[in-house]
Amino acid sequence: MQPVEPAEDGRLSAATVLEWGEVAAYTAVYAPAGVRQAIGHVWWHDRQQVAYVALPTPVQGGRMQGFRTYSRYTELKPPIPGHYRVDVITASGQLIGRLRFTVTP
Repeated sequence: MQPVEPAEDGRLSAATVLEWGEVAAYTAVYAPAGVRQAIGHVWWHDRQQVAYVALPTPVQGGRMQGFRTYSRYTELKPPIPGHYRVDVITASGQLIGRLRFTVTP
């Protein structure tokens, strides 16, 4: 899966999200050489956790361009508009990245 339409200015319309039936979060992680650790995406909607996705491939450090991964959120329930956040965390719970976007009415 490749990004098709990135959120312009961090905003998506609810109509677009409903048409897609899901939202995907692409994240880049930079880690030192030799690091290999499981990570996950924690999805939030208006400060309420709505999903946790354990990512199938552990982060592998040492790549100049970093390590890129994604997850999808498909359990969309009304109301769709609001503030969303995707935290990238290690298996031990350390926050190593964050992505934010807003779904507008």
